[in-house]
Amino acid sequence: MATPDLRELYLSLVCLITLVLILVGGVQVVRHGLKLLLPDPPPPVFAPPPEPADSTAMLKPPRSYEQAWQQTERLRLQRQAIRGLLVNLVLLVLAGLIYRAHWRRLQIMRRT
Repeated sequence: MATPDLRELYLSLVCLITLVLILVGGVQVVRHGLKLLLPDPPPPVFAPPPEPADSTAMLKPPRSYEQAWQQTERLRLQRQAIRGLLVNLVLLVLAGLIYRAHWRRLQIMRRT
């Protein structure tokens, strides 16, 4: 059995690392895809506890404010999911290309 030289060891290590990156990227793509399909509900808007009877109307936020805030929060969560999905898709593509190039070089080295 021939001892692997340093170049073959390097190519094997890069292939291993890129396979791990592909695995992590794939899991994250699924996670962010599920966040897009099944978003978390926005947290409720809590008003401070009411005081005496006359001032309760001033302490509660208006209903339109709650709806606007929840809509903004929903859009923010959607943007984060889309951004995460795109970042991890790029990770998958780049790691796949790097893996393919190094794997081919490793196979060529082993044939000769």
